[in-house]
Amino acid sequence: MKKARVRVATLVVIISAAATAIVFTQAPPSTTALTFDVVSIKRNTSGAIGANGSSLRPDGGFVFRNANIPTLIALAYPSNVPTPISLLSGLPEWAKPRGEAYDVVAKSSLSRPATPEERAAMVRSLLAERFKLAVHMESREQPVYDLIFARNDHKLGPNIKPSDPGCEEKLLAPQRDEMLAAVAAGRSRPVPGRDGKVASCIPYLGRISDGEGDITLQSLASTLSPQLAVQRPVVDKTGLTGLYRIKLTYDMRASVLGLEPAPNPDAAPSLFTALQDQLGLKLDSSKIMRDTVVIDHIERPTED
Repeated sequence: MKKARVRVATLVVIISAAATAIVFTQAPPSTTALTFDVVSIKRNTSGAIGANGSSLRPDGGFVFRNANIPTLIALAYPSNVPTPISLLSGLPEWAKPRGEAYDVVAKSSLSRPATPEERAAMVRSLLAERFKLAVHMESREQPVYDLIFARNDHKLGPNIKPSDPGCEEKLLAPQRDEMLAAVAAGRSRPVPGRDGKVASCIPYLGRISDGEGDITLQSLASTLSPQLAVQRPVVDKTGLTGLYRIKLTYDMRASVLGLEPAPNPDAAPSLFTALQDQLGLKLDSSKIMRDTVVIDHIERPTED
């Protein structure tokens, strides 16, 4: 049988606000502000899908290839409560998720790992200086998807099981962040052991096509939204805690573009079908009030 050509989801950084009625009117960074030492911005007109070749450096610097403007804004305003980048309000057409894309390289001279807050501050300075970005937060009603059980008896699907005992401790080991960054940047993949199975406690990042990974249901919910044609926040309502080993295979391109998967038995299913058949979960439409990033001003960047 002809092997299906499977496209899987890519983890995308997503964004949420952390406060209401706080105005972030940004001025060019001062000499004492924490900023990047070198920044290169060039328009990418390749038409490729996804930011392949992107990576985050421990010192706060980063390389984004073919990245849209909302992805950069998401890096500047991180939060534990994700909001899809497509819900950013006030973006002009050229700056929306399917608008212009750029290659951005930012280098930092920090001699130690940057904290998430320091990285975000440097990106905000970059956006203020090169894109003239100013934003504020507003509380608005937003459509969401609730991640819930597909069956009334809460039985899970065949591709999700509780992780091995001790797996959580292994994922919290010092090398975890380095491994996450490497896999997210496409520089490494889980290596099968002698028995052909993937080693225990590999983080699931939405890039694994033939292996498996461990993830909380809350984190899984946050990775699903960027893979939907109609992007909404995905909120975990399963009540399940701890880590789960999952394998989720679906047609990423069809999902992102809102297309029906190819009508043949070897084709990968849609995300909605894969969630139900493989994990025993589904997405249910709902609405919530939440803080929203509103764009007050943005300009095309000066390129160099």
